Amino acid sequence: MGNLSHDIEENISILQSVINSALDAVIVIDEGGVITEWNHQAEHIFGWNRDEVLGKLLSDKIIPSEDKSPLDKSIELFLASGDKLDRSKRRKIEVINEAGVKFPIELTTSPNKVNEKYFFSLFIRDLRETHKSVNLLKAINELALSLLGKTNLEEIAWVITQNTIELLGLEDCVIYILDHENNTLHQIAAYGPKSPDGKHIENEISLMVGQGIVGRAAATKRPVLVNDTSLDAAYVLDDHFRYSELAVPILYEGEVIGVIDTEHQQKNFYTKEHLYAFTTIANLTSSKINSAIQALKRQEVEKSLTESEERWQNLVENMPEALQISKNGKVLYMNPAGLKP
Repeated sequence: MGNLSHDIEENISILQSVINSALDAVIVIDEGGVITEWNHQAEHIFGWNRDEVLGKLLSDKIIPSEDKSPLDKSIELFLASGDKLDRSKRRKIEVINEAGVKFPIELTTSPNKVNEKYFFSLFIRDLRETHKSVNLLKAINELALSLLGKTNLEEIAWVITQNTIELLGLEDCVIYILDHENNTLHQIAAYGPKSPDGKHIENEISLMVGQGIVGRAAATKRPVLVNDTSLDAAYVLDDHFRYSELAVPILYEGEVIGVIDTEHQQKNFYTKEHLYAFTTIANLTSSKINSAIQALKRQEVEKSLTESEERWQNLVENMPEALQISKNGKVLYMNPAGLKP
């Protein structure tokens, strides 16, 4: 008897592990709609942990109070008439999470009979994830189109921040560019509270490589995602305190040229989808940003040479001594002093 009990407990443990590893949310209810199982993905989608929902009515938790769920109707019909539920049929219904936010899901229901009682396994897919993927693809396409013909570094950076925050629905986005000579990251574009007019940064800050979450991303050449900045001693307060931060290095040929950073007031806000989006944007724009940086450096060198030439020209022209430059007997240049009789 002891071995049988142990085997049953072991089988239950194995089954729970399988359910918890499922990509979809899995919820099991009995004939009365009482929740008997709730996997990790259900916790992630709806916000309640398993202990908070077991023994509670499903309709009291995830069904909006003003709606009569199609799920309830189909189960009632099944129990009343013995009709089979189509296991392959996916229903689209609206549900709510712990915060009271409504959102769409896709649902498959599978009935199972145990000891003359029916249990219903619900397999749930959060349709917001599909929408996120569509929005990400749209954001990347829109960004690529918006960057066409752009060669100025600041203009490119402003386009990136504006497109990213608007198309991904974020609160804040800042681009830092690395000054290799000083090993310092400088803000050159921002969108959100940092730039109310979308054209100028208020109170620009600079960070040393290794300083803050942005500096850590540059130093490690890896993305840094912080779910609670109040627990991270490296967090640097900029315009407002925010709990979540995601910083992704912009790499060109394996070297850091900048960082794209975003913050949000909610804890645990950024997901793997945000990480993928920002990494994709950093990779997509790195070559264009590097070209703009190199062009800016060339302009600075040319400007410096021009200024140097002008200084020497002024010096020579103001010399009191006569100066003449000749080649093969021909006078190429003579300063004002040399022209005097």
